[in-house]
Amino acid sequence: MNERGQIFTLDMFFALTLTLLVVSYSGLALEQARRQAEEYTLRYSLERTANDASDVLVKTLGRPDGWENDITTLETLGLAEENEGRPVQNALDVGKLGLLRELCRAGNWDPSKSEVQAVMDLFGGSENFEIKLARKELLWRELLAGLDFENEITLFGVEIEVDAENMGAVIDVQVELEWDKEVETGAERAPEFTLVVQAENLSVEVIVGGGVMEVWSKLTLWDIWPGWDVEDSSGVENSLEVVVVRRSVATRSGSIKGEVRSLVHLLTPTWNDYILDFEIYPGELDAFDWYIVLRPSKESSPTTHIWVNRPAVGGKDYDFPPDTIFTPRHHGADDPTLVNPLVEGSNYLTIRVKGSKWEWVDVYIIAVPSCTSLEAARLAPDKVPATLEVKLWR
Repeated sequence: MNERGQIFTLDMFFALTLTLLVVSYSGLALEQARRQAEEYTLRYSLERTANDASDVLVKTLGRPDGWENDITTLETLGLAEENEGRPVQNALDVGKLGLLRELCRAGNWDPSKSEVQAVMDLFGGSENFEIKLARKELLWRELLAGLDFENEITLFGVEIEVDAENMGAVIDVQVELEWDKEVETGAERAPEFTLVVQAENLSVEVIVGGGVMEVWSKLTLWDIWPGWDVEDSSGVENSLEVVVVRRSVATRSGSIKGEVRSLVHLLTPTWNDYILDFEIYPGELDAFDWYIVLRPSKESSPTTHIWVNRPAVGGKDYDFPPDTIFTPRHHGADDPTLVNPLVEGSNYLTIRVKGSKWEWVDVYIIAVPSCTSLEAARLAPDKVPATLEVKLWR
């Protein structure tokens, strides 16, 4: 009986090798597909968290109502202004923002605290977040045809000077910013370009194109992340993946804790007395710098005397003229000239005004997040458009 068998030939070896390669590459393809799906899921989750957090910040009051009066009660962070118990969407309460900023100081940021955990919960339990509030405005807009432009302005204590000339082949633009030190940048280009000059937290952007030149200023009012007061950066530049969400908002550069309009009604010069009551809630005294801002109807009148936390007896604490802004408390230190400094709880100003008929002086008590420019307090009564930027990363 004949026995027959198969011999393992070279063809069979090639066939097995090819099969192994196909199986191997199929496994690699499946693994790559799995990783891509996982990365997509993580990216989507990051984007969803950042978008949801941004909406909660600008559209809600937070929970519970009035958490800003005692931050230790915070359950859900919300920064919207309140009007008759309802949120004014996309209008930020800078007082709430200031309390968040204070909570994010390195010495206050402790994840074991319930209020800190409430903030982290808004960002998916992460400490990898950054919140920036910036004010952007158009300073000048000029046609390029026959352009010969020279102008200057002072914003938040920074002198800005822009010179521009259409030289035919090129547009010559020179920008100078003067803060603690002078920063100057120039460009000669055509027909379209963008020039950006940065000094501290203020940048000036010159956009040339479409037959016009626009000059924009962008001021970063506050940039907040856990430990912002000791760390030079939030660490976002070292992250693998970053999501940035922006919301257009209206806000002030300081929180108005109280205001009164002192209108002189009488024909004969007579002193008119007013009382301005305001409350400083727990934690606010050191979280903010405190200013008294006056806006008179004329530069030279009416005469205004102010007493802090006392009646109009003895020497007054502050006078107008000459000054229209006063600092009863700054960086946690009281004005040493005050008889009665500001305190947590109830406070008041006694205001005495004398002038001609129909003159007035608007008096505001302003709380500005600590370590903010004096100009922020001066401009705080005016609500301006701004951009809230939320960054989240992993």
